[in-house]
Amino acid sequence: MPPKAAGRKARAAQLLGSDAYLATNKPRRVASGKKPPGGPLLNCTSESRRRAADDTAAAAQAPPPARVAAPPPPRTRAADAASVAVAAAAAAAAARLGVDAVRAACWALIVGAACRWWCLPRYLPALLRPAPPAAAPAAAATPPSELAACWNGRPERAPPLPLPDLPPSLVDVEEPWMVEAKLPSRWPVRERRFLKRCRDEFRDRFARAPPYVDVYGDRRLLRVFRMDPERDEDKAVAKVAEYLRWREATGADAMRRLVPSIGPHPAKWPHGDVMLDCIRLLQCSDAYYDRMGNAVTCYQAFHWPAADLKRHLCNLGTAQLVEFVTFAAEYNASQMEKISLAREAVVLADAKRRFDERRRNGEDVRDPPLLREGWGEITRLCAITDMAGCTLGSVMMPTLIPAVIQSVSVFLNYYPYIVGQLHVINCQSTIARVFRRALVSVLPEHVASQIQIHSDFANLFRSIARDSLPVQVGGDAPCAELVPPPPPGAHRRSPPPPGGV
Repeated sequence: MPPKAAGRKARAAQLLGSDAYLATNKPRRVASGKKPPGGPLLNCTSESRRRAADDTAAAAQAPPPARVAAPPPPRTRAADAASVAVAAAAAAAAARLGVDAVRAACWALIVGAACRWWCLPRYLPALLRPAPPAAAPAAAATPPSELAACWNGRPERAPPLPLPDLPPSLVDVEEPWMVEAKLPSRWPVRERRFLKRCRDEFRDRFARAPPYVDVYGDRRLLRVFRMDPERDEDKAVAKVAEYLRWREATGADAMRRLVPSIGPHPAKWPHGDVMLDCIRLLQCSDAYYDRMGNAVTCYQAFHWPAADLKRHLCNLGTAQLVEFVTFAAEYNASQMEKISLAREAVVLADAKRRFDERRRNGEDVRDPPLLREGWGEITRLCAITDMAGCTLGSVMMPTLIPAVIQSVSVFLNYYPYIVGQLHVINCQSTIARVFRRALVSVLPEHVASQIQIHSDFANLFRSIARDSLPVQVGGDAPCAELVPPPPPGAHRRSPPPPGGV
């Protein structure tokens, strides 16, 4: 690995909220069997989990504080003789009292050593002092089953359903009880500073834009900030400026306006009626999640042979394919915003319940803290690309490669920090090598490290539980969206009726 890349990877591993956990295999949640002091962490955000894991690892690896030993007292023949005499007397007394030989020998050595170093007067009061009464165990700040109560059931960390509606405003509402309880802020200090700078510098643009929280809210801006492993604030602000210009130039908000009405129906997306004749896709799901809490999405594009696929899609150019992918990204962003809000609602509801209990019992509502960390959630995707049926002829379609390149560029620049992991399955070895080499050449290193090409399903099951994986891609969960399409020619669109519509 080049020195520059190695240094960038080392810096990324030290940053909070980066993709470093993908490389270092750090869990994104605090395991129930390894609870931190004071109870488990209720909030399961990636930032707080990585911060807690890093703090714990640093404390475990830190060397113990150096202790300066006091100089021992001078050794004399009188001290040696006294120690031997006392040790013999202690052994005889222990034997007379019926203490076993091993324990008697241990006590003899301890007493002899204490006498020998003239330390017996120092330890004698402590040995003769009665043992203090056992202290009652301190009440944990949170019950042991807090995580289980918060994220119960399978798949892991599934939010409560139905998902909430998106708020009509970008302004966060802070309730009075949250102020009284002094809950920690949703985001870390560094990210709050970045958000304030963006709001101040682009005040006019945000005033002209519609209040789509999934497009202009905190989470969308923080995705730009977290995408960069180095967390360079100036670069992130410049990317936000480019993102806002892109939305104005392309009219992306007009596309976003259609999401509530046609978003759940891919056949109604731009050119979706043609695409869904031959491909199948599961968009950001509210039912399937991987073990890190990423929402599962799946793409199956090679059900038909290459010749039939080319013939069917010959009228769609690169621009049309990119338009379909862009609308899918708008819908996914809306769904991920709803999932994040649902998870935050669970955390805040549990904190509010304990706040009310303390108020009723006359206890301090601030001590111990209801939450020991920020409660912000940023949901990401676990994308599965099923390459079953893909051949070199399928890959070499005239519009496919340019469409993939442009789609990757759109995602990196205008929909960053969306995909947490990308799994490629059922891929031939030759195509897998070409696919990986092509992606590595156009993707940043920290993004390319998220791609996993699986030769079998054993490694995939380590990331996604069977009951959270659609049956069409090797799991046990039924999924109507991934039912294979009819073979080519089995269904022809009926011609339009005479006279137009």
